Amino acid sequence: MIHTHSIEQRELQNPSQHIVNNQYIAAKTTPSSASIPPSSNSIELDQTVDEYIDELVQDQFQLAYTQYIHTHTQQPQEQNSIQNHLLHAPTSTFNYAGLSSTITKLLKTFTITRMLTWCLLFWSLSSLVKYALFTDRALPTREAALPLPFFNNASSLLVEDYFRGNGADKSLLMSKAELTILMFYAPWSLHSMEARQPFLEVAAAFKDLGNQTVSVFKLLSI
Repeated sequence: MIHTHSIEQRELQNPSQHIVNNQYIAAKTTPSSASIPPSSNSIELDQTVDEYIDELVQDQFQLAYTQYIHTHTQQPQEQNSIQNHLLHAPTSTFNYAGLSSTITKLLKTFTITRMLTWCLLFWSLSSLVKYALFTDRALPTREAALPLPFFNNASSLLVEDYFRGNGADKSLLMSKAELTILMFYAPWSLHSMEARQPFLEVAAAFKDLGNQTVSVFKLLSI
């Protein structure tokens, strides 16, 4: 009776917000009141009344949970997730403060997940735009490092290396060389392919004495 009276006072203060509560209480009060068994023992009767009041309070809490969920959430997916979480929660832990904290945590989880999804989508689109603008719809390429001379500086007194990279002077090579040794530094490099052209011309200018030598160029060419 005390609980019902307090509910009625709240309804008089805010009647528009407690129409559902009135219907819910009316539906629960009639069968539950009739279900209280008569007892000759006053202690057992008090326990039965206390159990009934606890059940009524629990029903009011569950109704408040549902109203809170539909008021503070807009997405059906969020509502279903929160309801499932509360449905499997222990009955003894049901309280309005705990409900508010739980729903706040769940909403934060949904917000973080949504933000991460948008960040991943934005990063993917920006990567595609950057690829289309800066690579001209082709695979990105990087200029290879210059090939290193085969002979180091310590061998300069014995061997003279005329490799100069692109633009090597074949007349200089012809005037200095008596024997041509053709070596490929990096045949897979475009820079090396361009640099070896004057060496190929010099090697082709040497005569093959009696067709006894083997063309190293033909063996090593790719």
